Amino acid sequence: YGDPANNIHAFQLELSLAAYMNEEPTMFWQEDLAEKVRPTLKRMLESALSWRPKGY
Repeated sequence: YGDPANNIHAFQLELSLAAYMNEEPTMFWQEDLAEKVRPTLKRMLESALSWRPKGY
């Protein structure tokens, strides 16, 4: 887990399988559903990668 004092930062992401998969017992990838969440996930990851704590 994160330890900001030692410049180690963490975040947790929880995403429902229904956002990108069929939840029936035989789950399979659904590109049309995954495509809907892809832009949001991309922005979140870009933001996390560009973030710097103050003083660094």
